[in-house]
Amino acid sequence: GGDPEACAGHGGGAAAAKTDDASADAAAEARYRDALRPHVFDASPIAGSAHAYDAEARADLKNGPHISRVARELAGLASTLPLSRSSSALVRVDERRAVQWTILITGPEDTPYDCGAFLFDAFFPSSYPTSAPLVKFRTTGGGRVRFNPNLYKDGKVCLSLLGTWSGAKGETWDAASSTMLQVIVSIQSLILCAQPYFNEPGYERTIGTPEGDRQSSQYNAAIREHALRCAMIDQLKKPPAPFAEAIRAHFRERKERLLGPVRKEWCEGATGERKARLDKLFDELKAELEKL
Repeated sequence: GGDPEACAGHGGGAAAAKTDDASADAAAEARYRDALRPHVFDASPIAGSAHAYDAEARADLKNGPHISRVARELAGLASTLPLSRSSSALVRVDERRAVQWTILITGPEDTPYDCGAFLFDAFFPSSYPTSAPLVKFRTTGGGRVRFNPNLYKDGKVCLSLLGTWSGAKGETWDAASSTMLQVIVSIQSLILCAQPYFNEPGYERTIGTPEGDRQSSQYNAAIREHALRCAMIDQLKKPPAPFAEAIRAHFRERKERLLGPVRKEWCEGATGERKARLDKLFDELKAELEKL
C-alpha cells in the first residue's frame, strides 16, 4: 500500500482545486450579473419602422383592459427576467406604447446558440390576454437564416404557448394565467436548446440512434456558424440601438468563454472548408471582442 498521508494530500489537492474552480465560477457569475443588471429592463423609443409590429400597433391603438394587463406584467418584470451567465433575457418597452416590446435573449451555455444575442419583437393586440401576444424573431441574417425548426427565416416563432404550434392542453395560451414572461422562458429553454434538430416533428423518434446523432450533430454545426455570424459578429458590429450597451457588456463578460472553451469545442473535429470557415469566423469575432 502506498503512503496514506500522500494519498490524502493528493485528494486534498484535487478538492482544493475544485473549491477554487467553484469560487472563481461564483465570482464570474456575480460579475456578470452586476454588469448586466442595469441593462435588464428599460423604456426606450423602439416604435418605428425597425419594429416588426409597428404597422399593427398603429392600426390597433385602442385603450382597453389589455393596457392595464400589460402594465401589471411590466410591474414585476425587471426582477423576474432570467439573468445569469448561462442565459439572460432583457426587455425594452416603447416609452409611448407599452404594447410594443423588443426582447434580447442570450444563447444558453452548451447549446449551438451559446453566448449569442438573439432579438425578438413582441406586440400585445387589443384582444390580449384573450389571445396570445404576437412575437417575431429578428436575428435571421436578413431573412436568410433558419436558426431552429421553430424559428423560420421570415421570423415566425412556432410555440404552442403562442398558438403558432399545436400543443397539449396546459401548453397552450391561457388568458387567466399565461404571461409574456412564460413565453420568453419557453423560447429560452424549449427553442434555444442543446439539440434543436429534434424539435422537428417526428425527428424525436431518432433520438439516441446513430443516424439521429449524426443528423443532430450536422444540424448543430450549421447553427454554430450562423450563431457566430448573425448573433455575435453582426450584433457587435451593428448592435440594435435599444440594446447597444447591453450587448457590449454581455460580450465583454463572455469574451473568455467564447475564445476559450466555445472555440475549442466548436472547432473540434472540423476539417477542410468547415474548419477554414470556423477559423475565419472566430478570428473575426476575436477582432470585434478586442475592441470592447
